[in-house]
Amino acid sequence: MAGGARLRDDRPLPASVPCLPEGWPKWGEIVILSPHSDDAAFSVAGHMFHLSGAGKEFCLLTCFSISAFTQSAAHGDASSTTELRKREDSGYAGVIGPRCRAAWLDLPDAPLRGYNLRQVCHSDEFTAEDRIVADGLKDLLNGILPRGSVVFAPLGIGGHIDHRLVHDAAVELAKLERFPMVFYEDMPYAAACEESEISRRILALESRLNGSLACSRYETPRLLDIRRSAASCYPSQVRPETLHKIFNADPPLARYTYERVWQLRRTKESI
Repeated sequence: MAGGARLRDDRPLPASVPCLPEGWPKWGEIVILSPHSDDAAFSVAGHMFHLSGAGKEFCLLTCFSISAFTQSAAHGDASSTTELRKREDSGYAGVIGPRCRAAWLDLPDAPLRGYNLRQVCHSDEFTAEDRIVADGLKDLLNGILPRGSVVFAPLGIGGHIDHRLVHDAAVELAKLERFPMVFYEDMPYAAACEESEISRRILALESRLNGSLACSRYETPRLLDIRRSAASCYPSQVRPETLHKIFNADPPLARYTYERVWQLRRTKESI
């Protein structure tokens, strides 16, 4: 990405310096839309840890929180698995700090809605059922999110249907112009995504929202340790050898040494 990678000819990617989205000291509560348990931990743990330490309050809101999937059983008992994953979410919120609370929408994840494991990341267009889920999710969020909340939502990178549904709902929510919006790059999917693909997604999203997306890149020497601690809160989802491969690599895996988010800007909006 260094050495001249660009989003467009007049907008280079930001330099490797720590930064946060513009206007963050004035933010109220920050709501992190996490498609599943562990997605926020992998994607924005550094932002959450830093902003919580600066006094910001967080709601970690897991959308598709009913699940039967663990590393040991793709089709386990949904009730016990869901409770296990909620305990992991609460543990992660505790790692972030006392200003972070965990909450759940209790929607069933893709396998429980009839998707097989191959289809989960290989569906092209939304089905009629998917459209209903996305529209319902948008209406639900619009009804429960407090006015003044700043919403972090996934970009939907990687093609996972649940990530795409949360992303689509967030985009429609953004069109209502009730909440300041920040989009984060879904990890670990973004680590395997070409910069050109991320660029195309950002440009398409700007067109869809009739606004601009201001990029900021958060990078500190402690970020790998923060991310390791965050991911370790989810042993049902991430194997120890996977954590070791990611966070103990020498040299470190470059894409895990920073977090990048995209802040929605409109002509008349200032956050």
